Order: sequence, then structure tokens, then C-alpha cells
Amino acid sequence: VPSKTRAAAIRLPALGVDATESASSDSTSSTSSRPESDENWELYIHHILHFRQNHGHLLVPRTYRTADNRRLGQWVMAQRSLFKAGKLRETRTKQLRALEFSWNRQEHEWEERCKELERYWRACEAANRR
Repeated sequence: VPSKTRAAAIRLPALGVDATESASSDSTSSTSSRPESDENWELYIHHILHFRQNHGHLLVPRTYRTADNRRLGQWVMAQRSLFKAGKLRETRTKQLRALEFSWNRQEHEWEERCKELERYWRACEAANRR
């Protein structure tokens, strides 16, 4: 198990996430209708942690591929779709929430722009009081 994935697995039980739960039929990979294996899930968790470490966020572009040519962007979209349809296993939902995963990219970006606008507004108000 990659060290970042192992570190996440150590932190997740404190959040009520069982990272060892076996695969069930409620989670599928982005490329087939077969249940996603726990091994494949952990591999993608490793990749998403690596992406966050390099980019500072989990807003993976749709076309993004990992160094080993895995379709991380497609996997992220699949997790969002499964979640929206109520088909993502609860333990996996908790694991992604613990990583501060964004379930709706557009909503996340809207909130970030609103925060930027608020910071700008406060800076302008402060400058006008001087």
C-alpha cells in the first residue's frame, strides 16, 4: 500500500470510515458496470491524494490522467455520479468527505469565487476608511 494511502487509512477510522470493508455491488468503476474492487478504490484514493498534494485541491479536470495513464478525472466524475444517484457506498462517501472531496464542481467554484469577492470587498472597505 502506498504510504499516502496508508496514512489516510490510519486517519479515516477516527472519522468512522472502515477502509477495509469488502467490495459490494453499489460502487462501480468509471469504465464498466462491474463492482469496483477495494484494491482499485485504494489505488484511486492514492492518486487523488497525490493530485491534491501537487495541485492544492481535488477539482480534478475531466480529462486528467495519472502518470500511469489512469483516468483520474473520469473516476472523480463517476464518484460524483454514484453519489448523486445514491449508489456510492456509505464508507466510500465518508472517506471522500474526510478528504474534503467536492461533490459538485460548479457549486464549489461558485463558493470559492464568492469568498474571493467577499475578501476583495473587505479590502476595498478597509482602504476607503484610511
